[in-house]
Amino acid sequence: MLTQTKQMHYQLDPPGRPWYGLTGRLAFNQYDVAWPQLPQAFQGQRILQLSDLHMAVHTKHWLMTTLPLIHHMKPDVIALTGDLISQGTDDFPELRTFLQGLPTNTLKIACLGNHDVLDGARGANVTALLEEEGVRCLVN
Repeated sequence: MLTQTKQMHYQLDPPGRPWYGLTGRLAFNQYDVAWPQLPQAFQGQRILQLSDLHMAVHTKHWLMTTLPLIHHMKPDVIALTGDLISQGTDDFPELRTFLQGLPTNTLKIACLGNHDVLDGARGANVTALLEEEGVRCLVN
């Protein structure tokens, strides 16, 4: 059973300054999962899913402001689920900086999205960057 236990909304940039449709509003939804077959070792684990970051020069500041909140949440696992970059390899420095700001003693896993693999070489490059930063890539 999945039960939403908390919903938080944050305004991360001054109103009226959206970038490519981003409004600066960020929603965090917390759910408790009741699963009787879940092994004891996984009881109480916190999984944080971050999706569609579209990291780029114009979103770096906005996304970097989420790092203190991510640390406060104390996740055991961080799942990065696709579209980590927006336009290409020019976004790699911003993505690297963001990844380096994530909690260090946390398992990090990722799968690539369409923006990450628009050409074959870029997908390999995104995977290499993630692995360099200690993120385990799942092949989808």
